Amino acid sequence: MKPLNIYALINMDELHASYYYRLQMPLQTMEKLGLPVQVFVDPITGDVPSNTRANGLMWSDIVWMYQATDPLMRRNISVISKCNAVEQNGQVFLPANFVIDSDDNLFNVHHLNPAFRRLGVHRPDGTILSPGDTITCENDEGKVTLEWKDGVNGFNISENIERLENFRSLCQAAKYMTTSTPRCEQYLKEEMGKEVETFVNYNSVRFDHYDDVALAPHKEIRIMWQGSDTHYDDLFRIRKALQNVIKKYPEAKLIMWGLHSPALLGDIPPERIKLIPWLPYDTYHVKLVTVGPDINICPLTPTQFNNSRSAIKWYEASLLHDPAATIAQRAGAYQDEIEHGKTGLLFDTPNEFEEQLCTLIENEKQRRELASNAKDWVHENRDAFKVVPKLYEWFQQIRVKKRASTPIEVVPNEPFPAIDPNVHSRPAKSRARSVARKRRGNARPRRRRNPASL
Repeated sequence: MKPLNIYALINMDELHASYYYRLQMPLQTMEKLGLPVQVFVDPITGDVPSNTRANGLMWSDIVWMYQATDPLMRRNISVISKCNAVEQNGQVFLPANFVIDSDDNLFNVHHLNPAFRRLGVHRPDGTILSPGDTITCENDEGKVTLEWKDGVNGFNISENIERLENFRSLCQAAKYMTTSTPRCEQYLKEEMGKEVETFVNYNSVRFDHYDDVALAPHKEIRIMWQGSDTHYDDLFRIRKALQNVIKKYPEAKLIMWGLHSPALLGDIPPERIKLIPWLPYDTYHVKLVTVGPDINICPLTPTQFNNSRSAIKWYEASLLHDPAATIAQRAGAYQDEIEHGKTGLLFDTPNEFEEQLCTLIENEKQRRELASNAKDWVHENRDAFKVVPKLYEWFQQIRVKKRASTPIEVVPNEPFPAIDPNVHSRPAKSRARSVARKRRGNARPRRRRNPASL
């Protein structure tokens, strides 16, 4: 079988969890499984020769990128997608298929999410903002906690609307999208239209990417929450219940990993809290296996944005040598995937959360049963070695459809460089670009700059 050539754009200078789960780890897994793939990762720097990048973007079977919004990339996709295939000496060279990945509902970012600065376009009631508008955010005590004012501190309503429209039109030009959950897929279908074909490539985990470490026994009950400031609102809503439980049980210790805010901790004694700063993602796996959580809490306010999120925090806490029992809010993928009372506990209100947390602190047997069942479920349903082959097959189907639907232009008399779509070995020569320009009527796209990633 001819290898599948995949050209992936991954910003290695800003490597984060989404790049890892959505692009990097699936590609690594394809190679680990021995699937016939030839992968080139473009780190989105100036170190990649221009002819290598042009060759990869033009002739790879799959060009895969995460939430790009660059209008120049959109133009290049539109031009390349209209090109014919080229046949010479019995070899057929197909223009690239572009696939955009998205694991968030970018069109409905909550106003308490810091990403609202670059993506916010809606008022809390769902109506579209107008230039000059101001949004005031209040907490449950009626106090103003945040204010978004057009033109202040990088919040620009017109630019945000344009940015999202660039993303929409780029995805429509690509015509293929991967995403992380069925809920996220549904939102993409509604926003992008039925012409865009989607594939749910579930977030999955590599058990072998985590050391199988059995930690020494500990006396305290470690309750772990992890997340960035994008989850402030989720944690804020259960903060009082969490504070009550920590103060009630002397053996309970709160592990706060990532976001640190005094407003969330209240008057919990400092010795009952362990703060872990947010770490570069390449150190995340090592740190997680040393934390030793007994209970993993995953609050997730059921907003439009959150409903598209995956249950990755549940997967991660469940794959450890001694997995943690998870209490999650009944929202998004947690609601769809956790079986309440068997693989975890689900709550709707802060009171329910408090009751469930008290139950698990008092009942070690239940903690262990929930955690063990969750580990089995994740191994069966979200192990990358079982999930990724389905993505590979979908990529193959895209290539087959391209071959069947693309006109082929035979060029027997004009020397055509022996371009191997695998950009690892032989980058295309400048001659390839001139031939491509002739085939598309000299509609030459401008040289691509580094894509912007949301």
